[in-house]
Amino acid sequence: LFNPAATQDLKVGFIYGIFPNDLSWAYAHDLARNFISFARPNVETEYVVTAWECNNATYAALRAYANSDIDLIVLTSTIYTDCAYA
Repeated sequence: LFNPAATQDLKVGFIYGIFPNDLSWAYAHDLARNFISFARPNVETEYVVTAWECNNATYAALRAYANSDIDLIVLTSTIYTDCAYA
């Protein structure tokens, strides 16, 4: 992802359990997401906010990313582990 010689376009999708407002762990993830977009012009990022649990919205977000042109899915919490393996 941070290889200076990398020129291949990459699309990364982040899944948050809460809105990435200031002073939260999600905000730190969002700062990193924005940094990636700034530091690597060939990397496009997007995010979706679901519930803080494995529910239909989370499964739908994972399926949507998996069936899209997203190259890498970042789950911002270990709470989503069961969702990812389902």
